[in-house]
Amino acid sequence: FESLDSLKGVESDSPKFTCFGHQWVLRIYPGGSINETDGCVSLFLKLTSEGSEARIHYEVSILDSNGRAAAVNFVTSRIFRMNESFGCKNFMKRSKIVSKDGNILNQGTLSISLRMRQDVSPNVPVKPFVQKNLF
Repeated sequence: FESLDSLKGVESDSPKFTCFGHQWVLRIYPGGSINETDGCVSLFLKLTSEGSEARIHYEVSILDSNGRAAAVNFVTSRIFRMNESFGCKNFMKRSKIVSKDGNILNQGTLSISLRMRQDVSPNVPVKPFVQKNLF
């Protein structure tokens, strides 16, 4: 993390990984995404599989050097389509991450935990309104 470019709008992607039959990357903006709060790190989950769609519930946490979740995490459920990403533009202050007192970096490396589960809603048939169904 320490060696990544910290200019605003500059992104860095994790290696692609597969989960629930889809390919994903975790995208981080060490200096923040464009038009967001100065000094904040931005973090996004991106679906990279061609022609696919997935409804995913996910949680992203920045871990401290002991492997425990730091104070910030982001939880949501979204429908992802190819090349769409969702996340948090102002995930955590960069100064807190790089601070020696913050105890977050481990030899310059930032550890991120990503937990995902497929969000499967039961198909409940909807009864259409038909006038003669009235009693």
